[in-house]
Amino acid sequence: VWCMYRVWCMYRVWCMYRVWCMYRVWCVYRVWCMYRVWCMYRVWCVYRVWCMYRVWCMYRVWCMYRVWCMYRVWCMSRVWCMYRVWCMYRVWCMYRVWCMYR
Repeated sequence: VWCMYRVWCMYRVWCMYRVWCMYRVWCVYRVWCMYRVWCMYRVWCVYRVWCMYRVWCMYRVWCMYRVWCMYRVWCMSRVWCMYRVWCMYRVWCMYRVWCMYR
């Protein structure tokens, strides 16, 4: 009877140890999973920030290009206007000279 009680006690201790080990493994796995999820979230956040920065940079470049294009168009328009005025002035001068020597 004492032997059977001893065997039963050892079996019970072994079962409790096994349950404790399984619980410990489950806890470690849970912590590892939470860490993995946190790491993935962090990577996703960094990637999102990088994407937003890239979009902002592209938008800024696009805005600068647009401003440059508008400035260029304005400059060309101004040059063309000045050239037109100069041409009209030349024509007027030539007409005056022609009228004087007529």
